[in-house]
Amino acid sequence: MKVSAAIDNAMPELVAIRRDLHAHPELGLEETRTSAFIARHLEELGYEVATGIAKTGVVGTLMVDEGLFDRFPCDAVFALHNEPNLPFGQFALREGPIMAAVDEARITVHGRGGHGAEPQATADPIVCGASIVMALQTIVARNIHPMDPSVVTVGAFHAGSASNIIPERAEIVVGIRSFDPAVRDELERRIRMIAEAQAASFGMRATVDYERSYDATINHKAETDFLREAAIRFAGADKVVDLARPFMGSEDFAYMLKERPGSYFFLGSRVTGEEKSLHHPGYDFNDDLLPIGAAFWTELAEAYLARR
Repeated sequence: MKVSAAIDNAMPELVAIRRDLHAHPELGLEETRTSAFIARHLEELGYEVATGIAKTGVVGTLMVDEGLFDRFPCDAVFALHNEPNLPFGQFALREGPIMAAVDEARITVHGRGGHGAEPQATADPIVCGASIVMALQTIVARNIHPMDPSVVTVGAFHAGSASNIIPERAEIVVGIRSFDPAVRDELERRIRMIAEAQAASFGMRATVDYERSYDATINHKAETDFLREAAIRFAGADKVVDLARPFMGSEDFAYMLKERPGSYFFLGSRVTGEEKSLHHPGYDFNDDLLPIGAAFWTELAEAYLARR
């Protein structure tokens, strides 16, 4: 892999920047410190910086005479993500879907509370909710085509406060992932139908608050082909793989790919095989990946601009 002397010499600064940002985590759309930090460094490098894009977004521009995409015209977009489940230094890419769409459903079962010693006088939302949870498992298994990837995950079930009290309501929180828009529609339809019908069968009522979140991340062919060629030149063919299947995670870069052609890809960081996965509390970023990612990002940008 080709790592320029300039990037190699900048390694201590890159490590310091990465560690500083990771030492000060912020919630999504509340990354005010992170945004200011990035803007300051871009300005020091001579970039013209615009802040406040979608609340905390930062755009740095350089040989630009005028002012995301209406204010800052661009031909293509690329995004890189570290992946500890892939070998160190391996580039992984994929034409077409690479990350899933993600939605969330909050199902509230409205029952009738009372004393646990007299269940006949109540309408128990916990029993009804448990039935809904089990019925939701049939959607992927029996309603979606086996060749259409999808996931329905019950991530939370909240109800009750004591062993002798039947509560008034129960809340079920469901995560839903898919790739095909028609499958996405069917998942919502079935979740609503199952929740309402199961509750009715218990003499209760269920309401469903369904929120569509990020769309699927769909890479463009031409930009993915260009990315593959650039990665092979940079790291060698043995370090570049095409993913056989997409990841079920989600990514807001999907919306950039809806507006401009581009490609989202991964750079592996696994060395020992003991690395924790992303979002695991024990995850530890490998700083040795920084010069590789920075060097490739530079070469990718230069190669794309050279084509114009």
